[in-house]
Amino acid sequence: MSEESYPQKELCKQKGIRQAEDELVTLIQDALDKTNYGDLEESQFRNLVRVSDTTESAEVIKNFIRYQVGRDKKWGKGKGSLAERIIVDIDNNIKKNSQAIAECCQC
Repeated sequence: MSEESYPQKELCKQKGIRQAEDELVTLIQDALDKTNYGDLEESQFRNLVRVSDTTESAEVIKNFIRYQVGRDKKWGKGKGSLAERIIVDIDNNIKKNSQAIAECCQC
């Protein structure tokens, strides 16, 4: 890789990450506005954030959410639930953004 292309790829990557972060905030707000999430407490959100901070695996995060749904009704259940919405967003929107950023950075 030439020295000239490295800064351009880094700028492209950072731009893609910032755009993905902006979209993620929108997805979260939309999910909270349009889903049934019962009596979800702040501690459940903190636990989800803690899991997300400790892994790079989307599957680990999805399995954590599924485990929480099995334990308690606070995340909601089935279609229209916050849990299902987060899993769908991970599968569709977040993976799509990650792939676009990765493609931007390829040689």
